[in-house]
Amino acid sequence: METKKPEGARKETFRELLYYIPMGLGIVMVTCSLFAGEIPFGDAVTVFIVGFFMTFFFGIREGNRTQLLVKEARLKDEAEQLETERQLLEAEKQQLETERQLLEEEMQELEEERQELEAERQRLETYVEEARKQDEAIWHKWRDECEARWEKWVAKCEASLEESETRHQKDLAAWQESNAKWEEAVEACEAQIKLLQKSLQESENENRILREKYEELVNTGDDVIGRLDRTAHNLRDKLHEAQKRADMLQMKLNQIKPKRRPY
Repeated sequence: METKKPEGARKETFRELLYYIPMGLGIVMVTCSLFAGEIPFGDAVTVFIVGFFMTFFFGIREGNRTQLLVKEARLKDEAEQLETERQLLEAEKQQLETERQLLEEEMQELEEERQELEAERQRLETYVEEARKQDEAIWHKWRDECEARWEKWVAKCEASLEESETRHQKDLAAWQESNAKWEEAVEACEAQIKLLQKSLQESENENRILREKYEELVNTGDDVIGRLDRTAHNLRDKLHEAQKRADMLQMKLNQIKPKRRPY
C-alpha cells in the first residue's frame, strides 16, 4: 500500500539536500582551480574535503531520520486500518449477541406455549375423568331406583297374591282382578326396564364418543409437543452455531490486534 510522505518528512528531505551543497561547492572550486587557476588548489581541495565529510555524516543521519518518519507514518496507517477492522468485528459480535438473545427469547416463548398445551391436556384428562365418574354415578342411581321399584312392585304383587289366595274361596272374581293388576304392573316394570336399558345404551355411546374425542385430543397434543421439541432442538443448534461463530470472530480479533513495534 502506497503511503504519502508527511509534511515533516518533506522538510527533512529538503534539509538533507542542503548537506550536498558544501560538497558541490568544493567540486566547483576544484574544477575552477584546475581549469581556470583563479582559486588556489589547496583551498579548493580543503573545501571539497570538508564538504564531503559534512555530506557523508550529516546527510546519512538526515536520510535515516526521513526513513524513520516515513516508516512511522506507514505504521500509523496500518494501526488505523486495524482499529477499523476491530470496530467492525466488535459490531458483528454485538449483532451476533443480539441474535442469540432473540433466539433465547423465542425458545422461552416456545417453552411457555408447550407448558400451556400440557396444562390444556391435563385439563381435558380431568374433564373426561369427571364425565366418566358422573356417568357411573348416574348409572348406579338409575340401577338402584329400578331395583327399588322392582322390589316394591314384587312386594305389592306378593301381597296381592296372598290376599287373593285368602279370598279365593270367597271371591274368585276379586282374585282375577288382582291378578290382572299384577300382570299390568309387571308389564309396566318391564317397560321401565327397557327404557332404562335404552338410556344406559345411550349413555355408553356418549361415553364412547367422549373417550374417542379424548384420545384424538391426546394424540394431537403429543404431535404438537413433538414438533415443539424438534423446533427447540433446531433453535438450540442454531444458537450453538452462532456461539461458535462468535468465538471464531473473537479469536480472529485477538490475532489481528496491533502489536507494539520498537522504533
